[in-house]
Amino acid sequence: MFDPTIYENVKLIVEGLIYEYDYAEKLHVTNRKDLVDLATLRREFVMEVALHGDTTTTKAELVIATTLEDLAGELLDNRTIGIGCTFHMIFHTTVENITTECANIQEALSFIWKNKASISQTVAYTYGAPSGQYDLKVKVMLKEKLHEEESDAFSALLESFFLTYQQIATKGV
Repeated sequence: MFDPTIYENVKLIVEGLIYEYDYAEKLHVTNRKDLVDLATLRREFVMEVALHGDTTTTKAELVIATTLEDLAGELLDNRTIGIGCTFHMIFHTTVENITTECANIQEALSFIWKNKASISQTVAYTYGAPSGQYDLKVKVMLKEKLHEEESDAFSALLESFFLTYQQIATKGV
């Protein structure tokens, strides 16, 4: 009998929770990817979502990933290495006032995630785009790896993701 890995269990739980948000018309799933990098034996699961009824250009991706080291540690029952899945979220939106809007977003996200995640913002300008409009990429990466034993906490994790999405869509205001 096949025993699912931590990655498969975490992916199944998170995917189910995301579809519950879709069913409740809070989020709309726009794409999903289940990727395997055969060169490094890295696995990655990506769910792309949009806020239900949102007319802004804000989009989000939830990413669960695992490496060969994680899989080997799990299969060899080597609990001395930190095994599990990494989890991060990437948000894409636009801003006009970099200083104010990015500061508002950073403050709102720091309040939501406390010290549980690292937050980075990258601002870019696309040549030819309207003047004063910048692309913003916000990445929120959990500092701890996910394990299926923590499945009770996944609902709170997805609620934090949803609040983060709302804050970014409204520019932290």
